[in-house]
Amino acid sequence: MIAYVVMGWFSPIEADIWHVPTMSGDVIYLRCADIILALGFVCLMIETAKATRTGVTAPIDHGLSLIVFIAGLVMLLLVPHFGSRTWLLLVLLAFSDVVMGPVVSIVSARRDFGIGNIG
Repeated sequence: MIAYVVMGWFSPIEADIWHVPTMSGDVIYLRCADIILALGFVCLMIETAKATRTGVTAPIDHGLSLIVFIAGLVMLLLVPHFGSRTWLLLVLLAFSDVVMGPVVSIVSARRDFGIGNIG
């Protein structure tokens, strides 16, 4: 989300920045927004891997994820520059982190402590 804010101030997000020709003769045009979304997916994978750790900082991490989601949602609804498809998808990625983080933490904690493994 920070990359979207920074790049949004210095360059148009929807501008084509790179094109990739394919073997079929088609051309794939990549926009800044596409690259930011790809980075968002990479960050979500990292956050999911981090959620498997059980420790003292896990609730703080989940709380910060919730704050990021709420801030992104407020910006989507109230700030004109952020009412775009790309920002909506970034907010949905943040929402999936909010939902997925505690679920993954609970499942991995149950596995670590052997809860529910009868027989």
